[in-house]
Amino acid sequence: DSSVYAFGRIALTALDFFLLPVYTRVLTPDEFGMITLGAAFMAVVVVLSPLGLDTALGRFFFDHKESGREQRAVVGTLVIAIAFVAFSLACGLSLVGPRLEIDFLDDLNGRFLLLLVWAAFFSVFPALWLQLLQLRRQPRRYVAFALAHAVTRGGLTLLLLWLLGRGAMGWGEAYLITSVAVGLVAIAFFRREISPVVQFSVLRDAAKYALPVLLHQIAGWTTTYSSRFILSQFATLRAVGVFQVAFGIGQILSLIVTSFNFAYAPRFMAAATRDSESASAEFGVMATYYLAAIVGVALAVSLFADEIVATVELACRQAQPTP
Repeated sequence: DSSVYAFGRIALTALDFFLLPVYTRVLTPDEFGMITLGAAFMAVVVVLSPLGLDTALGRFFFDHKESGREQRAVVGTLVIAIAFVAFSLACGLSLVGPRLEIDFLDDLNGRFLLLLVWAAFFSVFPALWLQLLQLRRQPRRYVAFALAHAVTRGGLTLLLLWLLGRGAMGWGEAYLITSVAVGLVAIAFFRREISPVVQFSVLRDAAKYALPVLLHQIAGWTTTYSSRFILSQFATLRAVGVFQVAFGIGQILSLIVTSFNFAYAPRFMAAATRDSESASAEFGVMATYYLAAIVGVALAVSLFADEIVATVELACRQAQPTP
């Protein structure tokens, strides 16, 4: 089960890595640096939008009968709360966007920032829908939705960025259009699956659970993305773009680890709710094999690091237009 969900997540998170040869063909290093900063900015907005309440969904989902009234009310409460917080944050960032452009994100223009802010807002709903499908153990629908999302964004990115020559702005437009379209589909699905209520007792308990997780998520963003902003302040957009190419190659193992960590958590929560002792034993064994597999992958990447870099470099060179 975890492998299926991890595959769906990798299809979405690794899309920019697979499009790397296209980016090197049609974008200048400065434009790619702009996309890199934009992706880092959007990542922190995505982290802050749900305030960690999305992780509380996995915690409290299994406390109630499957598809029962209480469970639907819990899901509805958290989805409505997340939507309200995300919308408020998007409106606030839209108002202060020009100030961010001047004071901190001077390499990104205001229109590009607005595209990313609202793309991040609408992307909250597909992420929540995928999480709900995973909690309900519906891997086929999960993978179908994730692949449709990835194919749509990939196709629009190729159309706007490559065929229409929209550059970095086309990347942002593709992200926004995809997020709006897939987000509206997710909202339509949610309407049939949840109770549109707000239970403040659920919000109180969810907030207590979510705050430490939010701090962890912010720390994760800091270690992964903050280097782009630091580099942009002391170097050029070109340097940011070159750095991202190298980082993307080195991110292979991180994508696998992050995807599997995300995939097994709901299964663990369900097992722990039923019987915590047996869940500890089961997942202790699972963790042993998982660690062995990750160490094996890390060693393989390390041993063939030169060959991996050469392969990516060859793909990028072949994608470059002939002088």
